[in-house]
Amino acid sequence: MGKDFDLLIDINRKMQEGKCRGYERWAKIFNVKQMSKVLLYLQEHDIRDYDALQEMTKSSAVKSHELSDAIKEKEARLQDIDRFLKIDEEQRRQQEKTR
Repeated sequence: MGKDFDLLIDINRKMQEGKCRGYERWAKIFNVKQMSKVLLYLQEHDIRDYDALQEMTKSSAVKSHELSDAIKEKEARLQDIDRFLKIDEEQRRQQEKTR
């Protein structure tokens, strides 16, 4: 489908790929920081269980689709306006030529 998404670094895989000990240390710290960010987000949004997370995800998806639809409508309206402006400009040119 798409690119895999993961917040954490697979340290074992990276070490098998030939990364050095310094990278391992950095990756461990990075992973702890990422887990801390996730935990803080969950706490700030009062997400205490999987059902709450799932509900928030659904709600966010609905909002995202609504915003996307609204943007598409605005873009279509802007295209209409642009087309009308071009028609108006062409009509003005034609009127100036006939004068």
